[in-house]
Amino acid sequence: MGALDFSMQSTDQRILDAFKLKVLEEQRYLLCKSIIPDRHYPYLRSKAILSLDDCEEIDAERTTRKKAARFLDIMVSKGPSAYDHLCESLMLDTTQMHLLKRLNTEYEDKKNKYLALVTDQSPQLRADLGIDTSRLPRPNSSDV
Repeated sequence: MGALDFSMQSTDQRILDAFKLKVLEEQRYLLCKSIIPDRHYPYLRSKAILSLDDCEEIDAERTTRKKAARFLDIMVSKGPSAYDHLCESLMLDTTQMHLLKRLNTEYEDKKNKYLALVTDQSPQLRADLGIDTSRLPRPNSSDV
């Protein structure tokens, strides 16, 4: 049973990691409009999320929005730990706390809905999805 639990945790973690990347994609418009990539270079380089080449590639873009778009493309390509380190960088910078709040709110919402769904503890979530479990067919003992 321990091995089964481990594989389930691994699957759950992969799903939660995918949510982090999805949040970055879903919040792309806000981030491209608001984030200032070069404020995050030192921290993200210290965590080996960005390389000097990455920073130069971002800086080669002409407009602030294009720089932000390239920054997000690179961050998403680095995997879910990039999300975590970006949030840490936003927290340390303190000038764009609204972005940190939005990212965390969106991630927590996805995470909580997923966990409620897999643990079957959310009748409200099932209602939100339009599922009336009382109307679902039940197997007969002869069908099993």
